[in-house]
Amino acid sequence: MKRGLKYGQALSYGALAKFTPGENAKKALRRAFAKKLVELRGVPMKLSQILSMGNSAEQTLAHKEAIVDIEPMPFAFVEEYLQKNASGLMEKVSVIEPQGLAASLGQVHKAETKNKDTLAIKIKYPDIFSHMDMDNALFGLVTKTFNNFKEGFTLQDYQKIIRAELEGELDYPQEVKKQQELFAIFSNSDTIVIPQAFQEMSGEDHIAMTWEDGLPIDSFLKQANDRQKKDIVNSFLDFYFTAIFEHGIIHADPNRGNFAFRVQGEEAKLVVYDFGSVVYFDRERALALLKIMQLTKRGEGDLLPWLVQVGFDAELLKPLQKSLLAFCELLFEPFLSERRYDLNTWNRKKRAEDILGEHRWNFMIAANADLLPFMRAMQGLFYYLNELDVGMYARPKVEQLWSKCREELRSLQPPQVEGESIDLAMAKYLKIQVFENGQQKVALSFPRMSIENLEDIVPDDVEEKLHEQNIKIDDIVQKSRQNGYEPMDLFKVSKGTKNIRVALE
Repeated sequence: MKRGLKYGQALSYGALAKFTPGENAKKALRRAFAKKLVELRGVPMKLSQILSMGNSAEQTLAHKEAIVDIEPMPFAFVEEYLQKNASGLMEKVSVIEPQGLAASLGQVHKAETKNKDTLAIKIKYPDIFSHMDMDNALFGLVTKTFNNFKEGFTLQDYQKIIRAELEGELDYPQEVKKQQELFAIFSNSDTIVIPQAFQEMSGEDHIAMTWEDGLPIDSFLKQANDRQKKDIVNSFLDFYFTAIFEHGIIHADPNRGNFAFRVQGEEAKLVVYDFGSVVYFDRERALALLKIMQLTKRGEGDLLPWLVQVGFDAELLKPLQKSLLAFCELLFEPFLSERRYDLNTWNRKKRAEDILGEHRWNFMIAANADLLPFMRAMQGLFYYLNELDVGMYARPKVEQLWSKCREELRSLQPPQVEGESIDLAMAKYLKIQVFENGQQKVALSFPRMSIENLEDIVPDDVEEKLHEQNIKIDDIVQKSRQNGYEPMDLFKVSKGTKNIRVALE
């Protein structure tokens, strides 16, 4: 009953935050809502962690502050539990620090063994299982107060995946196994640190592992230089790409407490924690994603069957089949760029609207709910890359994966999809030609996606000519998106004896 009342309070705060006039009052209610969710732990705190990485600056700040301020459970309970249930561990431990680090489902204490090794001991909150049914029943009421849950997946999808994550996080023996797998994968890495879990010292409700220090993202950003930030960007790319595409493992809980950063001289390392929300990713799905990136880079092919292989609904994708190649060019642009990519220039929303038109919602709702762990991993990746704000250069890693998987990609066959297969091809280049008295004087070729920077490429005097003809560069770019960047003349203008032609070819 007490927990239900707390949910009622949280719901009231969340609803009032939307409608209360006055910014100060809204801020106070957001903070109260966030604090109440964090106090409830379990499903509500998981929701708070998701919202702490959202798009709303005020909402994000409220949840970040609430998570930092959470009170750990009393050390007396921790000590009593360990004495009763972890005799094998306690025989080896000499000192446990009383102050714990609280999380959604448990907390972590630093300890020292009799051999002077430093451990982290993760302990599950009592009665966490008993709260889960109530949490899931009331989860919908709370999430309805936010816009974050209106796009793409349904509320039921979020409930399903978050419950699955929680159940996975509560299975400590399984978490130890997954942590050991990732530790083995990155044990030889100089830039990625995974704590080593010890099965013999762990149990149903606790995990013993090596203690690995790290700074939270905000502290790291205050002291890191650009080189160190770029090192961390590369480490994030290596962590996600290696785990997902080479080993079929997704770390699907990118909340701010699960990644830390270590500075050693001029070097920076990525430290990864919490392996309860680690899920396995089917090999054929991973290969299909690599194949989609490969075809997108070439600018040719029908992507519909490959997206079905990944887990999208064919019927929902068919209305935008001719746009899929151009849309995937947009989605994978940061990964396929031939130079360091500035995420601030991505402009996804407007470009997606132009490319997909009236069917733009189809792509999101076509995704199967079991893709949520992958999408949450990607959300986390881009969240941290945006925070680091030094761009990214992923193309070498992608090409390395293409090379490693060459034979598998060559033999991979997409599923048969009912309906017509289409042979799409985007233009290869943006071409600018200048003719004088019928003779070509200038011929310039740019990569296809230079069309997105057409305003910077076209000289001012040519732009003036376009203006005189009531032609807007924004309209030209929009038309190229709507036509899937297919080969086409974009415009022609005349200046005395000169004729200028700009086209996608």
